[in-house]
Amino acid sequence: MPDPISLPALAPIATVVVVLEVAAGTTVAAYAIDVVGKVGRGFVGTTSLICAGLMALDLLIEALLPTGTALLGTPLPSGAQASLFHWSIAFTVALLGYAFFCSVMTDVARRVVGAITIGFGAMAIAKAAAAFGPSLGGVDTAVVAFVPAALLSGSALAGMLLGHWYLVAPNLSFRPLRRAIDIKEGEEYSTDKLDYAAQALLDLEVFAAVRVTPDVSNPATRIVPVKISVEPSKLKQVRLGGGIEFDELKTEIHGLAGWEDHNFLGGLRDFSVDFTPGVVLYPTRVDNLQAPDRLFPEEKLRAQLKQPGFLEARTEGFIRPEYNVFPLLVENDPAPTDPVIGYREFKGGVGVDRTFFKKLYVNLSYEAQIETPFAYKGPLDPDLTQLVILYPELITRLDFRDDHNHPHFGFYVSNDFQIAGGFLGGEAKDIKIQPEVRTYLPIAHKVTFATRASVGFMFPALSSYGRTIENSLGAPVTEENRAERVKDIETTLFRGFTSGGPTTNRGFPIRGVAPYGVIPFLSPTAAAAQAAKSCIQHTNNYAGDGACGVPIGGFTLWELSNEVRFDIKGALSAATFCDMGDVSPQELGHSGAFRLDHLHLSCGVGGRYDTPVGPIRVDIGYRIQPLQVLGFKSEGAANAADSTNGIPAQPFGIPLALAIGIGEAF
Repeated sequence: MPDPISLPALAPIATVVVVLEVAAGTTVAAYAIDVVGKVGRGFVGTTSLICAGLMALDLLIEALLPTGTALLGTPLPSGAQASLFHWSIAFTVALLGYAFFCSVMTDVARRVVGAITIGFGAMAIAKAAAAFGPSLGGVDTAVVAFVPAALLSGSALAGMLLGHWYLVAPNLSFRPLRRAIDIKEGEEYSTDKLDYAAQALLDLEVFAAVRVTPDVSNPATRIVPVKISVEPSKLKQVRLGGGIEFDELKTEIHGLAGWEDHNFLGGLRDFSVDFTPGVVLYPTRVDNLQAPDRLFPEEKLRAQLKQPGFLEARTEGFIRPEYNVFPLLVENDPAPTDPVIGYREFKGGVGVDRTFFKKLYVNLSYEAQIETPFAYKGPLDPDLTQLVILYPELITRLDFRDDHNHPHFGFYVSNDFQIAGGFLGGEAKDIKIQPEVRTYLPIAHKVTFATRASVGFMFPALSSYGRTIENSLGAPVTEENRAERVKDIETTLFRGFTSGGPTTNRGFPIRGVAPYGVIPFLSPTAAAAQAAKSCIQHTNNYAGDGACGVPIGGFTLWELSNEVRFDIKGALSAATFCDMGDVSPQELGHSGAFRLDHLHLSCGVGGRYDTPVGPIRVDIGYRIQPLQVLGFKSEGAANAADSTNGIPAQPFGIPLALAIGIGEAF
């Protein structure tokens, strides 16, 4: 099995592709804005010069790549690599010519040269696909991956440059605000449009208050003057803080440092960055109160850039990269000799979002996720490899609640739809759908009955992963099935459904409701070691105590929560709840996908204290034993019959969980 490519080796190749995509896509977007929006030659010429600068950087990196550079173990074709370099030069020269024509020539001449420049950029993209495609599953696959990425990233950069152009052009200084308002003189008067305009200004997050005042005192004129008054808020914010996590799986201490600018480089674009460094005190846990003998450093780094008025008045464009380092801690009671695996995780997304009619929110993005394993403790499993996941995602939400923080009446519907792999690239190939419904009904003046129901469907391409999860999760690990199990389980850990935790089933720890199994890279996998630990089901010494199984993930999910909330006094309130649900290893359409006899019922009580950032919530949930898997008196008995049922963590031997969070559970 080839070694996973290292990030230092991948960086120059990825940079060549990304920079070329951004330059080509930005040129297309700027040309389209010029033709449709008629912003003028100054913006297009400046954008062309910026793209030429990007291509100069791209050419420098290409020149430094040695002939025969390998990508994912496959050398790049030397002829295709040289051809890419030549067409990149041609594209750069065309961009400079385009900028020149923008400054001195007519509109028609400018647009003709612009179309020719786009052609050179398209040829450069095609040559990049020819050079890198053989390592990525074929030239056609590379073309299908590169072209949408170029258009998305280019549209994002062009939109940001356009926002900055509005800022520096004196006669357009209020253009971002007028664009957000999206009401033109002479339109038919509508109170709904005025409400939408006020909300659009508030969504820019630069105003603390917006007041729209129409003057309808003189109806005879059939003209309604409208006055918009705003109260500016702070444009820049600094966040500092910290926290501790102490639960059934780990003890962690972390800090937080963040900065946000709501008018980054002008144009009312929003830029934020948050850094959360931390350390895990291993193996200290709720039911293992001992001094830590190892410290595992971890961190989360996230940035986000949002451009309002992207392509049209109410649409927002965004880019949000992340880089995280963390240990994978999912075992309830790890042995002292068990290894601890960590991941260096790069995640990034680029996309657009928009709110329609103040109720319907739509978010469309293209997401990338690269998971690189390493060892915090012990050796790294030789079958573990770098995991690349690529997928477009569509999120929709319909919100008719009377209050977002303290809903008392109304309903909320959402759906998350993803398609991973296939012609989009990446190791994981699947379709993932998860709709959700929440309802809120007042049953007294200060009493609310709230419900939440969700289902999830995942359809993995079995040529990609999933056979182990569906067919042989409870089987012993052997040398023959080990490599496939590692791949299937690693992919499912990052893609599969799980349930449990503060916002789903509060009687379980996070990920506590899921199909359980032996993870080869975390647990003993040699047959002798499994037998010694009594891990092999259907043998005489099988313990059935859940010591071997680890929650992995599944392909079909259902969840149902009911909660009664009631105010006590002032900022203090309380709730009583019952949560249930299941995650099955089978996909929809297979026997055993919806297991309504696997209730995993937990009930409990909680308290809330209202704060400016939302209610601080503490819930305690208890797992009612005869109602975990129907027909078995306890979760231990269910696990003894089928080891994939598992036994979630039981602090001090009690089947409960403590959930702490900010905001209501749903």
